Amino acid sequence: MSPRNLEEHVQLSDGGEIVVRAIDPADKRRLLDFFESLSGQTIRSRFLRLKPSLSKEELAALTEVDFVDHVGIVSTSGSGDGESIVGVGRYVMLEESGGRRAEIALAITDKHQGRGIGALLLRQLSTIASEQGIEEFEMYVPAENSGRLQMLEGLKRTVSSTTEFGIVHVVFRTA
Repeated sequence: MSPRNLEEHVQLSDGGEIVVRAIDPADKRRLLDFFESLSGQTIRSRFLRLKPSLSKEELAALTEVDFVDHVGIVSTSGSGDGESIVGVGRYVMLEESGGRRAEIALAITDKHQGRGIGALLLRQLSTIASEQGIEEFEMYVPAENSGRLQMLEGLKRTVSSTTEFGIVHVVFRTA
């Protein structure tokens, strides 16, 4: 299945239900609402710096992806006009890797963290990447984000991990 056509209804271990689907250009408003709901700590964990807003250009770049070199997926709750994004995952191919490695990023709304949504998005992106021949992901994580680091450690697929200036750079296999 093409990642562009992804739509999966998932029941979380706490009984909640979400939909994991491909991001779409029509998601610009929902993505902006999602971003504006994040705490400063969550924004820093995702962007490695505080970021006050997303520009129109950034919203376009984050929602208008090609699903080859740049894959983006969201987890949502609600439906129709009440649908809201509760998590975003994406990867971007690293040109210098010859198609073998991509940088991955995840963000989950503060109120939905700890429900397994990040791990779910990571699994889905890993499957898509493996099917596209990507062997490794790399992720940058603030050292204080123990939850994210524990999630990555739990994968048991780490190739390397280095820390510099409080940022952990983790390289791990997609499968």
